Amino acid sequence: MAKKIEKELPQKRYAYTLEHLIKKDEIYILIETENKYALSKLEDKSLLSFWPTESIAQQNAKNNWTGFTAKKISIQEMEIILDLIEDKDWLMDIFPIDSKTGTIVTVDEFIQDLNSFYKELTP
Repeated sequence: MAKKIEKELPQKRYAYTLEHLIKKDEIYILIETENKYALSKLEDKSLLSFWPTESIAQQNAKNNWTGFTAKKISIQEMEIILDLIEDKDWLMDIFPIDSKTGTIVTVDEFIQDLNSFYKELTP
């Protein structure tokens, strides 16, 4: 499924990532050191990128992110990362591929969408 999802449009990759996070309790970021995250820029905003699987995240560790490694984040750990994103006034880039942005969302939008998916996926 992973290879097929990578070819989808950003919104479908976003939905896949939310579903994966809920079902598998994992999402991945790229990190070089404990405090050096793989960030990109969109206009004047920094973006922290997230991927559904370790292998997809690691495939994107190239160009400016060469030497970065995938770090697994659980739903519980997401709270810390989301606080960091808000404190730094960053945005979230969900499932970018080959230096092309994925779905760009704020923390509030991400939480709202995650809650909606959770309600859909649980009885």
